[in-house]
Parts: sequence; C-alpha cells; structure tokens
Amino acid sequence: MSASRDTQKYRQLFDPKSAAMDFSVMAAAAALANFLFSPEDPGWMTLNPSPLLFVCILMGTRHGFRPGLLSGIFLSVVALASASHISRSDPLNIFDSHPYYFLALPAVGAVAGELHRLFAIKLTRLTITSEHTANKMRTLDTEFYLLRESKDELERMLASRDSELATLDSEIRRLNQSDDDLMFQNLLNLLSRQTRISDAAIYTINGSSLVRKALIGRTSGLPEKMNQDDYPIVERAILSLDVVSIPEIWDKPEQIRGGHLLAMPLMDFRRRPYGLLLVTGIPFMALNKRSVRSISLICRWVSEVLESRSEGGRNFRQYSPTGFQRIYFSPFFKEAFDLSFQTWHQFRLPCCLALLTSPGSGNEQQESIERLIMPALRTGDIPCLLELPQANLAILLQLTGERGGTLFVKRILGHCRQLGGDGELLQARLFSFDNYRTREEAWHAIHHPDHHPLLNPS
Repeated sequence: MSASRDTQKYRQLFDPKSAAMDFSVMAAAAALANFLFSPEDPGWMTLNPSPLLFVCILMGTRHGFRPGLLSGIFLSVVALASASHISRSDPLNIFDSHPYYFLALPAVGAVAGELHRLFAIKLTRLTITSEHTANKMRTLDTEFYLLRESKDELERMLASRDSELATLDSEIRRLNQSDDDLMFQNLLNLLSRQTRISDAAIYTINGSSLVRKALIGRTSGLPEKMNQDDYPIVERAILSLDVVSIPEIWDKPEQIRGGHLLAMPLMDFRRRPYGLLLVTGIPFMALNKRSVRSISLICRWVSEVLESRSEGGRNFRQYSPTGFQRIYFSPFFKEAFDLSFQTWHQFRLPCCLALLTSPGSGNEQQESIERLIMPALRTGDIPCLLELPQANLAILLQLTGERGGTLFVKRILGHCRQLGGDGELLQARLFSFDNYRTREEAWHAIHHPDHHPLLNPS
C-alpha cells in the first residue's frame, strides 16, 4: 500500500493531468522571453540549440509521445509563421533555409515522449514488483510472528511437560501417612490437583452394587448407591477391567447416560476390582489420552498404597511387632516394580532400586542385615527379600531419582558403618530404571547383581 501511494504521488508530481495547460504556460513563457530578448529572431532560429527545444523535451518527458510530437509541430508552425510575417518572406524559403530547426522540434518532442513511455513501463514494472515484495514481506511478517508464537508455546509445553506429575512423589508419601477412612477422599483431592477433575466420586464394589465412599464437586450423575448395570459405562469398565472414557463410546449413544465422562476400576495387584472411579466433570481440553493415562497411573499408585497397608499378611511378613515395618513378598514386590517401571517409561518420572547384600548367608545373617537396614527406611519404601545366594534386602525407592537414591543408600551405609560388626561388610548397588529398556531386563539385572558395580559409600 505504501509503494502504491508513493507511485501515485510520483505520477501526480511528474504527470500533470492537463497537457494543454502545461504547454500553454511553457509556450507563453518561451514566447515572452523570445519577444523580450530576441524580437528580431522569432523562434530563436539562429541559436543552436534553440531554447524551444526544451519546451518540446519537457512536454515529451512529462506527457508522453503524442503531446511531445504535437507540441514540436505546433511550435514549428508558429515559429515559421512568425518569421514569415516579420521578414515578409515566403514560408517555403524560410523552411528551406532552416530545415534542421523545423524538423528537430517535433523529432525531439517525439523522442522525449518515447523515453517517457519507456520510463513509465519501467516504473509500472517496479511498482508491481514492489507491491508483490511488500505483500510477501507482510506474509513473512505474519508467518514469522506465528512461528515465534509457536516456538514460545512449544517451549512452554516442554517446560511444563509432566509438571502436573512432578510432585507425585510427595503426594504418594502423603497418602501413605493418611488415615484409611480418608484415603479415597484424599485420592479425589489429588486427582483434582493433578488432572483438573472437578466432579467425581469413588465407589466400593459389593457384588453387583456400588456404594459411594468419597465425592468431589456436584452430585449430578453420582448417586449414593447404584447397581453395576444402571450405567453402561460403569458396567463396561468393571467387566473389561480397564478405563472407559467418553471418546471410546461416542459412536454408541445408548451407552451415554448420566453425563459420565470417565469410569475406571480400582484393582489390587491381582487385578481384582474393589472400587470404581466415576468422573462427570473435567475440562474438555484436559480430557485426552495423556490425562487418562495420568489418572490411571495415580489410581494404580493409590491401589499399591492400599495393598501395602492392608492387613492379613498375604503380601508381607511383619518385621516389627507393631506391624508398621513390613518386608513384602515377591509377587507384590514384582507388581510394585512393574508399576514403577511403567511410571518411568510413560511419564519419565524417575524410580530406582537399592540392593544391599552381605557376604554371608543363612537365617542369622539375614536377620542381622534386616536389623541394620529396616529402621532406616522411609515411609513408602518397599523392601523385599530376593532369591539370592547371599543375605540381602532389595528396597524399591518409588519416584526417587538416581541422585536421591544415591544419597539414601549412602546414608544407610554410613549408619551401618558406625554400628560396626556386620554393618561394615554391607555392600550396596543402585539400579536406576533409566538404564534399562524393558522391565524384564531390569528385573534380570537385580537378580544378577555381580554384573553391576558397587556403590562407593564415601
């Protein structure tokens, strides 16, 4: 637009609208100067070049070929008539005596007009090129702005990737310390903070009936009691033992009732459902595959917490008489191990395993190593006795990175060194899950610890 306006101003300056008015002014000025300075030489025929040539040049360059040619012819005729009148001579004789003069005026006007046409064509071409370039520049400016915005958005997305799960370590440990009666309510509060769920309830399953145990948000579509077959999405989730969200049943309108957006069974490590998470309120943009995986992960971690705290001794043996410290059996430990590896694989939340061994073997040596290590464990750590030839204790450090695991193991080794005795012979290895591609590879590595380097306690 700016290039077009500049071209228009240029043409208004050098291409006046009235060629006749322009010629009249210049011709009158030339005639007056001729009358004042050379009245005896009409048309300045004796001068070479004649000043009238400039009138023809100006008309040609300002208005084009035709005005330049006509102005030259008109000036030639006027000059010939004036010279014939003043000298009382035949016009043909005057023309024969000055042929160059009378032919030069229209010729110069025509040449100047042709130059005007060539420059006008060039100006038009440059104007079109300039406007095209200006349009491309505007397009490039817009695209550059969008690219810069996209870059900033990608940087924000990368910076906040998995940030909603970054505090899951402290959240799970807080759940470990909460009362059993508040566990389900705390789970809903955790899901609300981490995945933006606004309306949801948790039910316990008793045969074919479900009883609401915890609620967050509105009660619409979340009755206190219901049967399994009251809502197709509930029945499908329980029977399939898998999460069911609204996109999966969108093509089945008969299954969409009650405003439910997501149903997820809560299962123990033997995949037996004991509860159900039912969601009716979550922002549309937050309901995606990643958020569903996050909800599933958090629910699995809570189920693992509930299993680790369950009474009855089917998953553990008590270390202390009060029952607060437990050593878990291999099946439950393997399930927690798989969950930790899945957490690393899907969400890049670090987990690791510490293996402490003693050179000796036998029950007495095993009791000694447990007596040294168990008092130093944190809430939420899962210890287990592996089937190794030497006395050992494997500790699953859930949601703990390699640096945190190293500090944890060094603290235990330092404590055992101070106690002396068998503690001075204790050896430690740290297995970080980011060093293994599959859970089978990691599970094989901890059962063959001789191939893994020892951790230096210093």
